[in-house]
Amino acid sequence: MDEEVAAIKETAKAVQEIAKTGGKAIDAGVKTGGWLDKIFGDAIGQTVAHLWTDRIAARRIEASIYNWERAETLYHKALDRLVKKGVAITRAIPPKVALPLLEYATVEDDDDLHTLWANLLATGMDANENEIHRKYVTTLGEMTSDDAAVLAEMFVSSKDEIAKKKFRDSTLTYGPGVDGTHSHDPVSVITLNRLGLIQPAIVSFKTFEPGGSDDRFGDYGPTQDEVSFPGGLESVVITPFGIAFGKAVGLDGAD
Repeated sequence: MDEEVAAIKETAKAVQEIAKTGGKAIDAGVKTGGWLDKIFGDAIGQTVAHLWTDRIAARRIEASIYNWERAETLYHKALDRLVKKGVAITRAIPPKVALPLLEYATVEDDDDLHTLWANLLATGMDANENEIHRKYVTTLGEMTSDDAAVLAEMFVSSKDEIAKKKFRDSTLTYGPGVDGTHSHDPVSVITLNRLGLIQPAIVSFKTFEPGGSDDRFGDYGPTQDEVSFPGGLESVVITPFGIAFGKAVGLDGAD
């Protein structure tokens, strides 16, 4: 009996400690209009005092936020984006996506990248858009502002009619595609390729074999084939993943 009483007391102490550490997350969510509720879909401020699991959730959310000021700014940027798009219905973002997003975004001190994080948050909350994947979060987390600027320029270039056509250089045919290392920082182009956002444009050439004769087939006429293969990073195309990612973070120039 004494052991049971002691165990209950220890549990009560543990609950109190979690409530203390989770208080910051609760208070911040309530004071700023319940923005944590909007992201995670739970009434954090209202239910955390009642259920053990909600206290654990609040503690985990608090641990993911490095800078509360940046977190609040992030949410308001996202809200502004949703308002400008006329979004009336929002949805919660799964914790496996929302938590790492908050971690990355609240340690980001580059304003341009911080805005991209806010755009991604807005896309995740927009019930009219496809749900964002965790891969979007890890991809943006590996990018610099220079990488983002290069990708944005590629989106602009991809809309030009010339980028939609093939071009010939000597015996090789390139494209369609946009400039890669030909006019952009090679480090950024290599990074975007490694992240799966872009890939080399196709290069092709034609082969020709004159007619002739052999012992097995006898006489045969001339043949011509076209061989295609990925080229270098001088000319690139944005991948389907890159297009979806660019739209999600607002680099596609659609706004």
